[in-house]
Amino acid sequence: MSLEKAQHTPDAHTTAGRSPDTTMVKQIILTRRSPAYWRVTFDHPPLNIFGPETIPQLNEIITALEIDEQVKVVVFDSAVDGFFLTHYNFLAKLADSTRLPAGRTGLQPLPDMLVRLSRCPVVSIVSIRGRATGSPATCVSPGVDSSGNSTSTASRKRWIC
Repeated sequence: MSLEKAQHTPDAHTTAGRSPDTTMVKQIILTRRSPAYWRVTFDHPPLNIFGPETIPQLNEIITALEIDEQVKVVVFDSAVDGFFLTHYNFLAKLADSTRLPAGRTGLQPLPDMLVRLSRCPVVSIVSIRGRATGSPATCVSPGVDSSGNSTSTASRKRWIC
């Protein structure tokens, strides 16, 4: 799958939506607003359930953040009203989750990506307009809460609620 430079419009997930090598629909959309400012939008209606089909998509974006020296700010948001991210997709086939290899850090894919994101030299902002529950919501935990209290000593994360 390639990272596409799509404007986030109501049709962006349909025009940018299919990978050329599979029939999988993109559930995470990367929009490069400028070389320094990227936006990552979770778009998996109706509840933004995170699962094995989403992990490679997020991994591709985290890898791009690690490589691109121009990006300085990334904002994570949701296209689904009322839901940022919800629990892991427990209805997916177990083999679909267990077949995913460990990441670069040696951790399983999701914790690996969270560690790698925390090490990226970018400010990551999480714009929450709804529920953020379950393990995928841990991407918002090492940050600064809406009252300005740090939840991590070396955080570059920010919450916008």
